[in-house]
Amino acid sequence: MKRVIISSILILFLSFPFVSCRETAERAKEASQQAGEALDKTADDLKEVGNDAMDKADKIGDDLKDAGNDALDKADEIGDDIKDAADKTVDKTKKAVDDTKEALNN
Repeated sequence: MKRVIISSILILFLSFPFVSCRETAERAKEASQQAGEALDKTADDLKEVGNDAMDKADKIGDDLKDAGNDALDKADEIGDDIKDAADKTVDKTKKAVDDTKEALNN
């Protein structure tokens, strides 16, 4: 009878580590799954941030293009204004020369 009790106690003590290892393995598996889910969520978040950055970069590019086109239009207008002023200056200079010639001839 002593042997049976001692054997039972020995088997009981030997079975504890197996149960403990099984629980540890299950916890490790669960932690691994949670880590995988967290990585998937992080990847999705990073993808969304990347898409937002690309959208903003496209908008900035469009804004810069529009600003460049506006600057070119303004430069054309200024060029036209300068040409008109130069033409008027030439006309007035010719008139002044003609008036001077006429004054000298009289």
